[in-house]
Amino acid sequence: MEAVKIVIFVAFFVLFLVIARNLFSGKSSYGPADTSASSIGPTEPGFVPSVSTEEGQSQPVLVGAELPFPVSLPPRQAYPDGKYNRPIVRNYYFRKLDLVRGPDDPRCFCDDFFIQFEEPETESVWTNEYIVATPAGLQQLLDSGRHDSLHFDGMLIVVPKWNVPDLLKIIMDEVIEGYAASRPSKEGSDKKEAERYWS
Repeated sequence: MEAVKIVIFVAFFVLFLVIARNLFSGKSSYGPADTSASSIGPTEPGFVPSVSTEEGQSQPVLVGAELPFPVSLPPRQAYPDGKYNRPIVRNYYFRKLDLVRGPDDPRCFCDDFFIQFEEPETESVWTNEYIVATPAGLQQLLDSGRHDSLHFDGMLIVVPKWNVPDLLKIIMDEVIEGYAASRPSKEGSDKKEAERYWS
């Protein structure tokens, strides 16, 4: 039980560090300039996520573009300046897990999750990558003997169990908030206009 508490603490600490790094880096973590924009995914012709079966064969998995989006999003609206309130979700998928079948144990998994967006203003496409895991999934990684410790380069989301709608809601709330924050405020744009005029 103590080990699970330590894993949960470490996971939240790593998440805190990643969020803090993104907040203080001076760069937006959303949009076409996002460093997590990846060549992996449907933008790469012929890419099909797959999972290995017990017989060792590779079997294609379902991706979000093949399913109805399970989260209610605010309607996409254009502002007078031509910017939109949120990006378009084009696709989402796990690297190994099927979105419908999920893991054998809903409380024990760890996998990469990709969600592909399109910026309505420019039609540019980017993919955000996350690591999604349960505390038991992280513990299983440690217990596998292949890892003395866990270090994650990407955004880590720790969830109590497999629930794709809850996961998408967490991600979309953050993405929509970040997308709105990337819009220059009216006050800021008025100031820039004044600076340009008086320079």
